[in-house]
Amino acid sequence: MTERLDEAIDQALADERILGTVVLVSRDGEPIYRRAADWADREGGSAMGKN
Repeated sequence: MTERLDEAIDQALADERILGTVVLVSRDGEPIYRRAADWADREGGSAMGKN
């Protein structure tokens, strides 16, 4: 699952369909996947954070 999520996120970023994202997937209330990718503010140079 991790590889498929990473591929989907990476492709959406490459296609410029999104500028940045934060993804959290949980199972039974426990996080099983976390990722913050690319920019919160591209022009300002602020990277996406996990918070």
